[in-house]
Amino acid sequence: MIRLLLCLPLLAFAACEFSRPTIMARSPEISLKPRDGEVRLVDVRLGVAHLEATCDPGSSAICSVYAARWCQNLPKVYDRQKYFTGANGQERTVYLASCDPRV
Repeated sequence: MIRLLLCLPLLAFAACEFSRPTIMARSPEISLKPRDGEVRLVDVRLGVAHLEATCDPGSSAICSVYAARWCQNLPKVYDRQKYFTGANGQERTVYLASCDPRV
């Protein structure tokens, strides 16, 4: 009986495999690309951070991830400006937003 108890740890050890783990499913990846939008800090005035974004940080999840670098909470958009770029006239939208700054 004692021999059997001494052998159990060895049997369990022998059953272990020490090779590299096999990944069955890929882990999800979030890709943040400039084409998805860009958020930059413009200024911090009177305890409020002001942002300029090429995506809507109030409703776009990916844009909120960009804004999280500077904001503690979800940014509130207070202005939206549209302009044309270059000679071909491609329309661009810039959002101005504010939030509580991350300390």
